[in-house]
Amino acid sequence: VIKKIANDKIFGFFHISANKDISYYDLAIFIAQKAAFNKKLIAYIGHTNEKILWIPKNTTLDCTSIESLGYSSPSPYVAFEQIFKLFKIN
Repeated sequence: VIKKIANDKIFGFFHISANKDISYYDLAIFIAQKAAFNKKLIAYIGHTNEKILWIPKNTTLDCTSIESLGYSSPSPYVAFEQIFKLFKIN
């Protein structure tokens, strides 16, 4: 997406992200599975456990603008798979 925007000299605001949110815990479990780590060593600590008084309901950016360029947002897991492949991780 970034390459297309730069090469085609497209102007505007484009948010690029996965198509949904996942928690840090879910990401840690995913990475542990990919790296063959013991996922039992990962502990879930939610915001309620940390006595945080307020947390935003949604902090996700709207990424539908990339659809006009012929792209769609992948799932978070597909996005991380692509990152791992790009950086030759596992």
